[in-house]
Amino acid sequence: MSAQLNIRAVDDVTVVGFGDRSKLDASTVDEISGALLGLVAAGSRPRIVLDMVDVHFVSSPALSLLLSLRRAADDAGGEVVLCALRSEVQRLLRITRLDKVFLSFDTLEAALARFRPSA
Repeated sequence: MSAQLNIRAVDDVTVVGFGDRSKLDASTVDEISGALLGLVAAGSRPRIVLDMVDVHFVSSPALSLLLSLRRAADDAGGEVVLCALRSEVQRLLRITRLDKVFLSFDTLEAALARFRPSA
């Protein structure tokens, strides 16, 4: 099965959903890495929200891809944030200490609010 990425723009933020892929494993990483890294190459100061609501499992190669995406966005003056993490993914991020690297939000709306100008 081919990995489905649901990529859409909300204002000037790119929201990436993982469709019906509940596992971000090595084969999925091979399929989606070009598209994800291409989001950074496509825009200046990329602002990306990874909506993890459907993701139950994240492999080591997937963690590496997320770190590469974050690094590339940082280098371009942008930012990558996560939202709607399931408990098993939150636990993995805590164990690997990546919860200190990635900002995460409970909901997509909260993640999008991160990028809205303050009133």
